[in-house]
Amino acid sequence: RGASRKSSISKTISISRIPSSFFSKAINWTKVLMILLPIVLLTAGYFIYDFQKYNSPWKLITNAGSVVVNGSLNHSGKISQGESLFTEDASSVTIHVPKVGTILVEEKSLLVLAKTKDGNNKINLKIGSINVVNTASIPDLIIELNNCVIVDRGGEFSVVADVQKNVSVAVRFGFTEIKRKDKSLYLEEGYVCEIKNGSGIGTPVRSEASAEFKDQVKIFDNGNRTSV
Repeated sequence: RGASRKSSISKTISISRIPSSFFSKAINWTKVLMILLPIVLLTAGYFIYDFQKYNSPWKLITNAGSVVVNGSLNHSGKISQGESLFTEDASSVTIHVPKVGTILVEEKSLLVLAKTKDGNNKINLKIGSINVVNTASIPDLIIELNNCVIVDRGGEFSVVADVQKNVSVAVRFGFTEIKRKDKSLYLEEGYVCEIKNGSGIGTPVRSEASAEFKDQVKIFDNGNRTSV
């Protein structure tokens, strides 16, 4: 009983030594909430704004043959983010990309819509041939391939990827950008460029150049791996 009494007295003395200013400086939760509320509202607003930038699904127009979306024949005329698209023999389809333009997908082509978002539209071309035509002055489209990335910079261009994962890019109007690892090349109107699997970006040549000249460029690139 004596020990218990002594302990109570000690606690009373300890509490009495706490300065009264400590209690007056206790956390003011009203002020804390007033500070946190704008941050929470701004964060929520940003996520709502960011979510509204998603533009999926994209509209499809079948030009010929049959189009398969996610393993089934497409009847809805739409394709959403994360879905795959395959064109069978003698088939082609036009994809309308919001605020960008159109993508004509030729026969025997396989691609995946990796991202469908204003400011960050991406497709992954596995194999086949596509033609991109822009209707926006500043388009927003990235084409991901096995060994490089094509950045749409405006105009009209085509991309072909074969079974050996080699890539060919041809620009008919405007220009586009080819990226591979830490290197980048701007391909201008009227030029074609090849990117061999496991190699660097090839030397651009004029589309109307002779076959003999193009063969010589390939020979040069094969012996000059330090080039772009």
